[in-house]
Amino acid sequence: MENKHYIRIDKQNRITHGFSDAFEQPNADDILLNENGGRQFEMLIDGEWLTNPQLFNEWQVPLYKWNGKEVFKRTEQEVEDDMPEPPEPPPDYNAMMMVFFDTLLGQ
Repeated sequence: MENKHYIRIDKQNRITHGFSDAFEQPNADDILLNENGGRQFEMLIDGEWLTNPQLFNEWQVPLYKWNGKEVFKRTEQEVEDDMPEPPEPPPDYNAMMMVFFDTLLGQ
């Protein structure tokens, strides 16, 4: 049996979901990529079919975009621009202990 493969995009055309109708039924806004696929989701990227490609980096930033006709890898700059702000470093242990003891001693 042949399956259809779909992608879902956000308002910036970043791909946020990819799936086969073997496992999930598409929403009205999902984009059909392949009408004759297998059970596993496949996506054509740079001329190569990739099975279940990783759609996000380790910070959950989308790696691919849709231009209305085909899938493209997002540039390093596009991905970097979407990176979350790094968390503040944890406070210095010694400084925390000084505050703790100052508070404890009432100083």
